[in-house]
Amino acid sequence: MGMKVTPKTFNRACLFLQGIIKLFDSYGWIMQKGIGNSNQAAFVFEGEMLRIELKEPVTQVPVEITNLKRKDGYLWPTKEYAPSGLLEFTMSGMYLTGLQACWKDTAKERLENRLPSIVQGFRQAFEYKKLETIKRRARDLAWEKKAKRNQELLRLKEIEEGRRNHLFELAQAFDQAKSIRNLILAFKESGSTEEGFDMWLDWAEKIADEMDPIKNQTRVLSHHHQIGARKL
Repeated sequence: MGMKVTPKTFNRACLFLQGIIKLFDSYGWIMQKGIGNSNQAAFVFEGEMLRIELKEPVTQVPVEITNLKRKDGYLWPTKEYAPSGLLEFTMSGMYLTGLQACWKDTAKERLENRLPSIVQGFRQAFEYKKLETIKRRARDLAWEKKAKRNQELLRLKEIEEGRRNHLFELAQAFDQAKSIRNLILAFKESGSTEEGFDMWLDWAEKIADEMDPIKNQTRVLSHHHQIGARKL
């Protein structure tokens, strides 16, 4: 749960962590385990999370080459690590904020005596995280508003294009209706006496009326409004 220590400092680390949990609880900072994976822990306050780690740094101790021989014929020195006996308490992911995020044993002061500094550091970190969340939400809201505005502009543009195309279609239909009527008039003026031709002229006149937007203004306006109701 965010604790990496040797057996030498295990009991002390447990006591320190228990004290921190109790102290932080009085501020409403609640510890949660299993963050990300079972080895991580964090303190949570008003939706903000600060990951923690309590560890004991170790030092590398070189070991002399022994009589052990690798199969490839080379001898290699082995490495061992010695416990330092020191504790280090850190907040993860806060190093670039400029806030203090690490407290450790020093030659003059033990970690347990630095609780006021730790509390102040966590209070500042929670405030920083809260402010960053507010800023992020504001950016998200601004981006969302901009996206909606762009989407609406695109919708209006498509509506305008649709209405223009409809207008062009009406103009073309009007020209065709006029051409048909001119053709009908020409047939009538030609004095055609073909049997049944009068019926054909009536049929042609009906087609011209169906195409002519001037005679279908209700339908024209209805289609205009339908185009305006389109969504992306």
